[in-house]
Amino acid sequence: MVGISRIGELEEKQKRQKRIGSIVLVCLLLLSTLGFAIGTVVDKGTQNPGQGAHFNGQYWVYSGAGRDYYFSYNPSDINFTNVSFNMNLGDIQNKILYLDNPENSASAIIESNLAGWVRRIQPACFGECEFDLPERNCSEPLIVIRNSESESIRQEEMCVFVNGGEMAINAFLYKILGFN
Repeated sequence: MVGISRIGELEEKQKRQKRIGSIVLVCLLLLSTLGFAIGTVVDKGTQNPGQGAHFNGQYWVYSGAGRDYYFSYNPSDINFTNVSFNMNLGDIQNKILYLDNPENSASAIIESNLAGWVRRIQPACFGECEFDLPERNCSEPLIVIRNSESESIRQEEMCVFVNGGEMAINAFLYKILGFN
């Protein structure tokens, strides 16, 4: 009789240990899911212009998607009213991004900020070309940069036309990266 009661106690103890273990695992799963959700909300919060950035003495640095992005201008200094395009990172991700930039003034900043998203950035010409570069139209992702006194950014099919200087290029990058 003593042996049977001892077996019953052991079985009861094992059931209790299994219940406690199950409760601990469920709590860990719930807490990790909650932590991920809070982390995602905090990460998205850093994408508001003027927040989540710091000035390193030379560039405005934003962090997102596990990397840093560098800009010459703070978004609060940029006029986004003449920015009209809906291309996003999904449209260029893992594709060749063609860049028509005859003065090469913006190539470095565009390449440094978009390099991880595109397969490669290829110099090209929009339409006919006097250089030995591929001639492209708007059926593929193409960024056309032209220096201009007035700044504007517009899209036609898969082409984005950036008119202006470095501030316009920064506006384009802020918008396509989702920081504006």
